[in-house]
Amino acid sequence: MALPTRNEVSDDLKWDLSRVFKDDQEWDQEYNQVATEIKNLDRFKGNLAKSGQDLYEGITEILSVNRRLEKVYVYATMSSDVDTSNTHYLGLVAKAQSLANQM
Repeated sequence: MALPTRNEVSDDLKWDLSRVFKDDQEWDQEYNQVATEIKNLDRFKGNLAKSGQDLYEGITEILSVNRRLEKVYVYATMSSDVDTSNTHYLGLVAKAQSLANQM
């Protein structure tokens, strides 16, 4: 007995990724915002040890950006896992991995 392809599987048996992002366009917007925020983290280089307040603000900002990055990454990987032959979602995974490397 052959396994059904993903498009033959009922939607109620698939992940509801709309709880993570409404659609790919919303994912792309968040991806771009996170990419910008990662670049903005450079302002903390060499400044975290100046004061306790600087350390607190830096760590808080880094953790916030990282949480958003994780959401971007999870959506991309789960979308790709639904159908590992879907090159669009493989591309999103590659973009998310690249962003994680920048972090």
